[in-house]
Amino acid sequence: TQDPIGLLGGFNLYQYAPNTNGWIDPQGLATLFELGTYGGLNGSTHVGDGLQAHELLRHEYLVQQNLAEKSTRLPGNPSIALDLDHHTRGPMKDTRGIGGTHWHEAQIRESQGLGRNEFASSVKRELDITSGALRKSGVPKSRVKELRRMAKKFHSSLNGCG
Repeated sequence: TQDPIGLLGGFNLYQYAPNTNGWIDPQGLATLFELGTYGGLNGSTHVGDGLQAHELLRHEYLVQQNLAEKSTRLPGNPSIALDLDHHTRGPMKDTRGIGGTHWHEAQIRESQGLGRNEFASSVKRELDITSGALRKSGVPKSRVKELRRMAKKFHSSLNGCG
């Protein structure tokens, strides 16, 4: 298609898309909001993508539920690829000024009388907290909904219910 608004300028109206075949990602780097597993999104192929894997069911929660060992994260734990703004930064350091998932999660936990590593009594309530934090940090609703579905299935499999 043409470049009707002169996105790249110049005389070539098609210049903004010189080679669509070259737009693939040969190194397999993750993209923002990509869903996968903790092990997959943290694998060697993703080094250098500038993103971090965020588990919806936090590792510490799984440890406290006796579903994981403290020293070893579960590589199959469903996760989402987030940049620093969407992941760990507070509103003052976030370039968007709204804060990342961890900041919002801390706010939600505090409002419910929970500390940083204090978790809800049910998996549903815990997923409500972590899903809400993702949404408040700007992650699209469709991505959060799918990640939550994956996390519920993963939790059931750990509990021997799936």
